[in-house]
Amino acid sequence: MNGRPDLTASAPTPSGSTFPGTSSFVANVPIRLNGTVFNSNEAWSANTSRGDFENVFQVTLSAPSASSRSWAELGVVSLWPNNPLAKGGSRAVQELEWGGDNSIAAGTYYLRLCADTSLDIVEKNEGNNCTERSLPVTVVSRPTLNVQSKLNGVLSTTNNANATITASPTAFGGTTNYSRSADTDINATLTPGAWSDYALVPVQNTSSPWESCTSVSGNNCTVNVPGGQSKTVTVNYQSKPDLTFELRKAGTSNAFQTTPLTLTYGEGVELRYQGARCNTYYSASATGTAGSSPAMSWSDNVASSPKTISNTSLSTATVSNLTNSTHTFTLSCTNSAGAVSKTLTVTVGLPSNISCAASPNPIFIDNSSSWTVTNAPSGSTYSWTGTDFNPATKTGNGVSQTYGTAGTKTATAVITASGGQTATITCSPLTVNGRPDL
Repeated sequence: MNGRPDLTASAPTPSGSTFPGTSSFVANVPIRLNGTVFNSNEAWSANTSRGDFENVFQVTLSAPSASSRSWAELGVVSLWPNNPLAKGGSRAVQELEWGGDNSIAAGTYYLRLCADTSLDIVEKNEGNNCTERSLPVTVVSRPTLNVQSKLNGVLSTTNNANATITASPTAFGGTTNYSRSADTDINATLTPGAWSDYALVPVQNTSSPWESCTSVSGNNCTVNVPGGQSKTVTVNYQSKPDLTFELRKAGTSNAFQTTPLTLTYGEGVELRYQGARCNTYYSASATGTAGSSPAMSWSDNVASSPKTISNTSLSTATVSNLTNSTHTFTLSCTNSAGAVSKTLTVTVGLPSNISCAASPNPIFIDNSSSWTVTNAPSGSTYSWTGTDFNPATKTGNGVSQTYGTAGTKTATAVITASGGQTATITCSPLTVNGRPDL
Protein backbone atom coordinates (compact mmCIF):
# COMPACT_ATOMS: atom_id res chain seq x y z
CA MET A 1 0.00 0.00 0.00
CA ASN A 2 1.43 3.39 -1.01
CA GLY A 3 1.68 6.18 1.59
CA ARG A 4 0.77 9.82 1.22
CA PRO A 5 2.96 12.84 2.03
CA ASP A 6 1.87 15.40 4.62
CA LEU A 7 3.20 18.95 4.08
CA THR A 8 3.58 21.61 6.78
CA ALA A 9 5.37 24.98 6.85
CA SER A 10 7.58 26.86 9.27
CA ALA A 11 6.85 30.34 10.56
CA PRO A 12 8.32 32.97 8.20
CA THR A 13 11.73 34.39 9.05
CA PRO A 14 11.80 38.15 8.35
CA SER A 15 14.99 40.18 7.83
CA GLY A 16 15.72 43.78 6.88
CA SER A 17 16.31 47.21 8.42
CA THR A 18 15.54 47.28 12.13
CA PHE A 19 16.00 49.94 14.77
CA PRO A 20 19.16 49.31 16.83
CA GLY A 21 18.57 47.23 19.93
CA THR A 22 15.05 46.23 18.85
CA SER A 23 13.35 43.74 16.55
CA SER A 24 11.15 46.48 15.08
CA PHE A 25 11.45 47.03 11.36
CA VAL A 26 11.64 50.43 9.68
CA ALA A 27 8.43 51.48 7.93
CA ASN A 28 8.39 51.83 4.14
CA VAL A 29 11.53 49.70 3.78
CA PRO A 30 11.20 46.23 2.13
CA ILE A 31 11.34 43.16 4.40
CA ARG A 32 12.76 39.85 3.13
CA LEU A 33 10.81 36.70 4.03
CA ASN A 34 12.20 33.17 4.16
CA GLY A 35 10.67 29.89 5.25
CA THR A 36 10.81 26.10 5.07
CA VAL A 37 8.37 23.40 3.92
CA PHE A 38 8.45 20.00 5.71
CA ASN A 39 7.24 16.54 4.65
CA SER A 40 6.16 14.21 7.46
CA ASN A 41 8.46 11.33 8.42
CA GLU A 42 5.64 9.16 9.75
CA ALA A 43 5.44 5.56 8.51
CA TRP A 44 2.42 6.36 6.39
CA SER A 45 4.19 9.27 4.64
CA ALA A 46 5.74 9.26 1.17
CA ASN A 47 7.75 11.40 -1.21
CA THR A 48 5.86 14.16 -3.04
CA SER A 49 5.14 13.40 -6.67
CA ARG A 50 6.60 16.74 -7.75
CA GLY A 51 8.45 19.73 -6.33
CA ASP A 52 7.04 22.64 -8.29
CA PHE A 53 3.92 23.06 -6.18
CA GLU A 54 3.01 26.61 -5.07
CA ASN A 55 3.64 27.95 -1.58
CA VAL A 56 2.35 31.30 -0.34
CA PHE A 57 3.38 33.87 2.27
CA GLN A 58 0.29 35.48 3.82
CA VAL A 59 -0.34 38.45 6.13
CA THR A 60 -3.14 39.67 8.40
CA LEU A 61 -3.62 42.57 10.82
CA SER A 62 -5.87 40.47 13.05
CA ALA A 63 -4.33 39.23 16.29
CA PRO A 64 -4.47 35.47 17.05
CA SER A 65 -7.20 36.17 19.62
CA ALA A 66 -9.54 37.52 16.95
CA SER A 67 -12.68 35.46 16.36
CA SER A 68 -11.99 35.41 12.64
CA ARG A 69 -8.90 36.28 10.64
CA SER A 70 -8.73 37.30 7.01
CA TRP A 71 -5.42 36.54 5.31
CA ALA A 72 -4.00 38.39 2.31
CA GLU A 73 -1.48 36.90 -0.08
CA LEU A 74 1.96 38.50 -0.17
CA GLY A 75 3.45 36.31 -2.88
CA VAL A 76 3.80 32.81 -4.33
CA VAL A 77 7.14 31.03 -3.89
CA SER A 78 8.50 27.66 -4.98
CA LEU A 79 10.81 25.19 -3.33
CA TRP A 80 14.40 25.56 -4.30
CA PRO A 81 15.41 23.37 -6.00
CA ASN A 82 11.95 22.31 -7.11
CA ASN A 83 12.43 18.56 -7.39
CA PRO A 84 10.13 16.23 -5.31
CA LEU A 85 10.38 16.54 -1.52
CA ALA A 86 11.37 13.26 0.15
CA LYS A 87 9.55 11.67 3.06
CA GLY A 88 10.92 13.27 6.26
CA GLY A 89 12.64 15.95 4.20
CA SER A 90 12.56 19.75 4.38
CA ARG A 91 13.49 22.44 1.93
CA ALA A 92 13.64 26.24 1.92
CA VAL A 93 11.32 28.21 -0.28
CA GLN A 94 12.51 31.02 -2.49
CA GLU A 95 13.03 34.32 -0.66
CA LEU A 96 10.19 36.87 -1.02
CA GLU A 97 10.67 40.64 -0.84
CA TRP A 98 7.66 42.15 0.91
CA GLY A 99 7.02 45.86 0.31
CA GLY A 100 9.29 46.28 -2.67
CA ASP A 101 7.33 49.44 -3.49
CA ASN A 102 8.21 50.90 -0.04
CA SER A 103 4.59 50.56 1.04
CA ILE A 104 4.84 48.90 4.47
CA ALA A 105 3.18 51.29 6.91
CA ALA A 106 3.81 51.29 10.64
CA GLY A 107 1.83 48.69 12.56
CA THR A 108 1.82 45.10 13.83
CA TYR A 109 1.47 42.38 11.20
CA TYR A 110 1.00 38.60 11.55
CA LEU A 111 2.69 36.41 8.93
CA ARG A 112 2.43 32.77 7.97
CA LEU A 113 3.67 30.42 5.24
CA CYS A 114 1.30 27.93 3.59
CA ALA A 115 2.54 24.91 1.58
CA ASP A 116 0.92 23.57 -1.59
CA THR A 117 -1.83 26.19 -1.78
CA SER A 118 -2.49 25.02 -5.36
CA LEU A 119 -3.36 21.49 -4.03
CA ASP A 120 -1.04 19.88 -6.57
CA ILE A 121 0.03 17.28 -3.99
CA VAL A 122 -2.44 14.69 -2.70
CA GLU A 123 -1.78 14.59 1.04
CA LYS A 124 -2.89 12.58 4.02
CA ASN A 125 -3.97 15.83 5.78
CA GLU A 126 -4.84 18.87 3.67
CA GLY A 127 -5.75 20.99 6.70
CA ASN A 128 -2.33 21.56 8.27
CA ASN A 129 -0.39 23.11 5.39
CA CYS A 130 -0.11 26.60 6.98
CA THR A 131 2.13 27.70 9.82
CA GLU A 132 0.66 26.46 13.07
CA ARG A 133 1.42 29.75 14.84
CA SER A 134 1.57 33.06 12.95
CA LEU A 135 4.60 35.30 13.46
CA PRO A 136 4.00 38.87 14.72
CA VAL A 137 6.13 41.50 12.97
CA THR A 138 6.28 45.06 14.30
CA VAL A 139 6.91 47.85 11.80
CA VAL A 140 7.73 51.30 13.20
CA SER A 141 7.77 54.58 11.28
CA ARG A 142 11.00 56.51 10.95
CA PRO A 143 11.60 59.05 13.70
CA THR A 144 11.07 62.60 12.46
CA LEU A 145 12.75 65.76 13.72
CA ASN A 146 11.07 69.06 12.83
CA VAL A 147 13.12 72.23 13.31
CA GLN A 148 11.36 75.58 13.11
CA SER A 149 12.02 79.17 14.11
CA LYS A 150 10.16 82.07 15.64
CA LEU A 151 10.82 85.73 14.96
CA ASN A 152 9.66 88.13 17.67
CA GLY A 153 7.52 85.36 19.15
CA VAL A 154 5.71 84.56 15.89
CA LEU A 155 6.21 81.19 14.22
CA SER A 156 7.98 81.68 10.91
CA THR A 157 6.61 80.33 7.66
CA THR A 158 8.63 78.42 5.11
CA ASN A 159 8.62 81.44 2.80
CA ASN A 160 10.26 83.95 5.11
CA ALA A 161 12.34 81.84 7.48
CA ASN A 162 16.02 81.29 6.83
CA ALA A 163 17.72 80.62 10.14
CA THR A 164 20.71 78.36 9.53
CA ILE A 165 21.08 75.40 11.89
CA THR A 166 24.23 73.30 12.05
CA ALA A 167 24.04 69.85 13.59
CA SER A 168 25.99 66.87 14.78
CA PRO A 169 25.51 64.57 12.91
CA THR A 170 25.48 67.03 10.03
CA ALA A 171 22.51 65.32 8.33
CA PHE A 172 20.17 66.93 10.86
CA GLY A 173 21.16 70.51 10.02
CA GLY A 174 19.41 72.78 7.56
CA THR A 175 17.61 76.08 7.07
CA THR A 176 14.38 76.57 8.98
CA ASN A 177 11.77 75.38 8.67
CA TYR A 178 12.74 71.76 7.84
CA SER A 179 12.19 68.10 8.73
CA ARG A 180 14.63 65.20 8.92
CA SER A 181 13.92 61.45 9.21
CA ALA A 182 16.25 58.52 9.84
CA ASP A 183 16.33 54.72 9.74
CA THR A 184 17.56 54.75 13.31
CA ASP A 185 16.78 56.63 16.51
CA ILE A 186 17.69 60.30 16.15
CA ASN A 187 20.28 61.64 18.58
CA ALA A 188 21.49 65.05 17.46
CA THR A 189 22.84 68.34 18.76
CA LEU A 190 21.61 71.50 17.02
CA THR A 191 23.45 74.82 17.00
CA PRO A 192 21.65 77.95 15.73
CA GLY A 193 23.49 80.21 13.33
CA ALA A 194 22.94 83.45 11.49
CA TRP A 195 19.58 84.74 10.34
CA SER A 196 19.73 88.03 8.45
CA ASP A 197 19.92 90.99 10.88
CA TYR A 198 18.22 89.06 13.67
CA ALA A 199 19.69 87.75 16.92
CA LEU A 200 18.97 84.86 19.24
CA VAL A 201 16.70 85.67 22.17
CA PRO A 202 16.07 83.47 25.23
CA VAL A 203 12.65 81.97 25.74
CA GLN A 204 10.83 83.73 28.57
CA ASN A 205 12.06 82.67 32.02
CA THR A 206 14.92 80.64 30.52
CA SER A 207 18.47 81.26 29.37
CA SER A 208 18.11 79.29 26.12
CA PRO A 209 16.69 80.33 22.73
CA TRP A 210 15.28 76.79 22.21
CA GLU A 211 11.90 75.26 22.98
CA SER A 212 11.09 71.54 23.50
CA CYS A 213 14.65 70.18 23.38
CA THR A 214 15.53 67.03 25.29
CA SER A 215 18.22 69.13 26.97
CA VAL A 216 19.95 72.47 26.36
CA SER A 217 23.45 73.77 26.97
CA GLY A 218 24.05 77.41 26.17
CA ASN A 219 22.67 77.94 22.67
CA ASN A 220 22.86 74.21 21.81
CA CYS A 221 19.83 71.92 21.69
CA THR A 222 20.20 68.17 22.22
CA VAL A 223 17.28 66.14 20.92
CA ASN A 224 16.47 62.41 21.09
CA VAL A 225 13.70 60.96 18.93
CA PRO A 226 13.04 57.18 19.12
CA GLY A 227 11.68 55.23 16.18
CA GLY A 228 7.97 55.73 15.63
CA GLN A 229 7.97 59.21 17.19
CA SER A 230 8.08 62.78 15.95
CA LYS A 231 9.50 65.79 17.76
CA THR A 232 9.41 69.51 16.98
CA VAL A 233 11.94 71.96 18.39
CA THR A 234 11.83 75.73 17.95
CA VAL A 235 14.61 78.33 18.04
CA ASN A 236 13.78 81.96 18.84
CA TYR A 237 15.19 85.09 17.24
CA GLN A 238 14.34 88.76 17.55
CA SER A 239 14.78 91.76 15.31
CA LYS A 240 15.94 95.20 16.35
CA PRO A 241 13.42 97.14 18.45
CA ASP A 242 10.38 98.75 16.89
CA LEU A 243 10.50 102.26 18.29
CA THR A 244 7.61 104.73 18.25
CA PHE A 245 8.65 108.34 18.86
CA GLU A 246 6.46 111.31 17.90
CA LEU A 247 5.51 114.78 19.08
CA ARG A 248 2.93 117.57 19.04
CA LYS A 249 2.48 121.06 20.48
CA ALA A 250 1.95 120.78 24.23
CA GLY A 251 -1.52 121.56 25.54
CA THR A 252 -3.28 120.75 22.26
CA SER A 253 -5.19 117.81 20.84
CA ASN A 254 -3.32 118.00 17.55
CA ALA A 255 -2.30 114.75 15.90
CA PHE A 256 1.13 113.47 16.89
CA GLN A 257 3.72 113.67 14.11
CA THR A 258 7.26 112.57 13.31
CA THR A 259 8.02 115.42 10.89
CA PRO A 260 9.69 118.64 12.14
CA LEU A 261 7.42 120.79 14.30
CA THR A 262 7.41 124.59 14.36
CA LEU A 263 6.55 126.35 17.63
CA THR A 264 6.50 129.91 18.90
CA TYR A 265 9.09 131.07 21.41
CA GLY A 266 8.24 129.83 24.92
CA GLU A 267 5.76 127.13 23.86
CA GLY A 268 6.24 123.48 24.83
CA VAL A 269 6.24 120.09 23.16
CA GLU A 270 4.58 116.81 24.17
CA LEU A 271 6.58 113.69 23.30
CA ARG A 272 5.00 110.24 22.96
CA TYR A 273 7.00 107.01 22.79
CA GLN A 274 6.76 103.23 22.91
CA GLY A 275 9.29 100.48 22.23
CA ALA A 276 8.61 96.89 21.18
CA ARG A 277 11.38 94.50 22.28
CA CYS A 278 13.27 97.24 24.13
CA ASN A 279 14.18 94.62 26.68
CA THR A 280 17.34 96.46 27.64
CA TYR A 281 17.59 99.99 28.93
CA TYR A 282 17.10 103.00 26.69
CA SER A 283 18.63 106.44 26.73
CA ALA A 284 17.10 109.81 25.95
CA SER A 285 18.79 113.10 25.15
CA ALA A 286 17.90 116.56 23.92
CA THR A 287 19.86 119.52 22.60
CA GLY A 288 19.17 123.06 21.50
CA THR A 289 21.36 125.26 19.35
CA ALA A 290 22.41 127.19 22.45
CA GLY A 291 22.30 124.20 24.80
CA SER A 292 19.72 125.79 27.05
CA SER A 293 18.33 123.98 30.07
CA PRO A 294 14.73 123.67 28.79
CA ALA A 295 15.95 121.37 26.05
CA MET A 296 17.69 119.17 28.58
CA SER A 297 14.57 118.71 30.70
CA TRP A 298 13.67 115.82 28.38
CA SER A 299 16.61 113.92 29.87
CA ASP A 300 15.87 115.21 33.34
CA ASN A 301 12.20 114.22 33.21
CA VAL A 302 12.42 110.91 31.37
CA ALA A 303 15.86 109.40 31.64
CA SER A 304 17.29 110.58 34.93
CA SER A 305 17.66 106.86 35.65
CA PRO A 306 17.49 103.93 33.18
CA LYS A 307 13.98 102.77 32.43
CA THR A 308 12.39 100.15 30.22
CA ILE A 309 10.18 101.50 27.47
CA SER A 310 6.72 99.98 27.62
CA ASN A 311 6.05 97.34 24.99
CA THR A 312 2.27 97.55 25.42
CA SER A 313 1.37 101.20 25.95
CA LEU A 314 2.43 104.68 24.90
CA SER A 315 4.18 106.94 27.41
CA THR A 316 4.29 110.73 27.24
CA ALA A 317 6.54 113.52 28.50
CA THR A 318 6.16 117.28 28.17
CA VAL A 319 9.02 119.75 27.77
CA SER A 320 7.96 123.35 28.38
CA ASN A 321 9.32 126.79 27.48
CA LEU A 322 11.37 126.01 24.39
CA THR A 323 13.48 129.05 23.50
CA ASN A 324 16.33 127.89 21.26
CA SER A 325 15.94 128.28 17.53
CA THR A 326 16.21 124.48 17.11
CA HIS A 327 15.71 121.63 19.56
CA THR A 328 16.36 117.96 18.84
CA PHE A 329 15.06 115.05 20.92
CA THR A 330 16.62 111.61 20.50
CA LEU A 331 15.38 108.29 21.86
CA SER A 332 17.45 105.09 21.64
CA CYS A 333 16.61 101.49 22.44
CA THR A 334 18.81 98.39 22.34
CA ASN A 335 18.38 94.62 22.33
CA SER A 336 20.57 91.71 21.28
CA ALA A 337 19.90 92.40 17.59
CA GLY A 338 21.16 95.97 17.78
CA ALA A 339 20.19 99.54 18.58
CA VAL A 340 17.54 101.80 17.09
CA SER A 341 17.50 105.59 17.51
CA LYS A 342 14.94 108.14 16.40
CA THR A 343 15.34 111.92 16.44
CA LEU A 344 12.64 114.59 16.37
CA THR A 345 13.26 118.25 15.52
CA VAL A 346 11.47 121.35 16.81
CA THR A 347 12.04 124.77 15.26
CA VAL A 348 11.19 127.72 17.52
CA GLY A 349 10.35 131.09 16.01
CA LEU A 350 9.62 134.50 17.50
CA PRO A 351 6.01 135.57 18.12
CA SER A 352 4.22 136.91 15.07
CA ASN A 353 2.65 139.79 17.02
CA ILE A 354 5.88 141.62 17.83
CA SER A 355 5.45 145.31 17.00
CA CYS A 356 6.99 148.67 17.78
CA ALA A 357 5.75 152.23 17.98
CA ALA A 358 6.66 155.67 19.32
CA SER A 359 4.95 157.35 22.26
CA PRO A 360 3.71 159.97 22.46
CA ASN A 361 2.53 160.24 18.88
CA PRO A 362 2.09 162.86 17.42
CA ILE A 363 4.50 165.35 18.94
CA PHE A 364 5.55 168.92 18.23
CA ILE A 365 8.91 169.88 16.88
CA ASP A 366 11.77 170.01 19.38
CA ASN A 367 10.05 167.41 21.57
CA SER A 368 11.08 163.79 22.13
CA SER A 369 9.27 160.45 21.70
CA SER A 370 10.24 156.98 22.95
CA TRP A 371 10.36 154.02 20.52
CA THR A 372 9.35 150.71 22.20
CA VAL A 373 8.99 147.05 21.07
CA THR A 374 6.08 145.06 22.51
CA ASN A 375 5.49 141.27 22.71
CA ALA A 376 9.17 140.40 22.29
CA PRO A 377 10.51 137.53 24.45
CA SER A 378 11.96 138.49 27.79
CA GLY A 379 15.72 138.81 27.66
CA SER A 380 15.82 139.92 24.03
CA THR A 381 18.28 142.55 22.81
CA TYR A 382 17.40 145.44 20.47
CA SER A 383 19.17 147.47 17.81
CA TRP A 384 17.47 150.59 16.40
CA THR A 385 17.87 152.75 13.32
CA GLY A 386 15.54 155.50 12.19
CA THR A 387 14.89 158.96 10.75
CA ASP A 388 17.03 161.67 12.36
CA PHE A 389 18.40 159.17 14.93
CA ASN A 390 21.36 160.54 16.83
CA PRO A 391 23.40 158.47 17.26
CA ALA A 392 22.45 156.61 14.08
CA THR A 393 22.11 153.29 15.95
CA LYS A 394 20.57 152.94 19.38
CA THR A 395 20.24 149.88 21.66
CA GLY A 396 17.82 148.78 24.34
CA ASN A 397 14.06 148.84 24.44
CA GLY A 398 12.44 152.22 24.84
CA VAL A 399 14.91 154.52 23.07
CA SER A 400 14.21 158.25 23.10
CA GLN A 401 14.77 160.62 20.20
CA THR A 402 14.23 164.41 19.98
CA TYR A 403 13.14 165.72 16.59
CA GLY A 404 14.11 169.20 15.32
CA THR A 405 12.20 169.03 12.05
CA ALA A 406 8.57 168.39 11.27
CA GLY A 407 7.33 165.46 9.18
CA THR A 408 6.77 161.70 9.28
CA LYS A 409 9.49 159.84 11.15
CA THR A 410 10.23 156.09 10.86
CA ALA A 411 12.19 153.56 12.90
CA THR A 412 13.26 149.92 12.52
CA ALA A 413 14.12 147.53 15.37
CA VAL A 414 16.20 144.34 15.08
CA ILE A 415 15.23 141.98 17.93
CA THR A 416 17.53 139.13 18.96
CA ALA A 417 16.04 136.61 21.41
CA SER A 418 18.10 134.67 23.94
CA GLY A 419 17.72 131.54 21.79
CA GLY A 420 19.40 133.25 18.84
CA GLN A 421 16.28 134.04 16.79
CA THR A 422 16.16 137.47 15.13
CA ALA A 423 13.38 139.59 13.70
CA THR A 424 13.43 142.98 11.95
CA ILE A 425 10.37 145.07 12.75
CA THR A 426 9.30 148.28 11.01
CA CYS A 427 7.52 150.50 13.49
CA SER A 428 4.36 152.50 13.00
CA PRO A 429 5.37 156.01 11.79
CA LEU A 430 5.64 158.99 14.12
CA THR A 431 4.15 162.36 13.15
CA VAL A 432 6.13 165.46 14.18
CA ASN A 433 4.17 168.69 13.81
CA GLY A 434 5.72 172.13 13.42
CA ARG A 435 4.86 175.22 15.53
CA PRO A 436 3.84 178.59 14.06
CA ASP A 437 6.06 181.59 14.78
CA LEU A 438 3.93 184.79 14.54
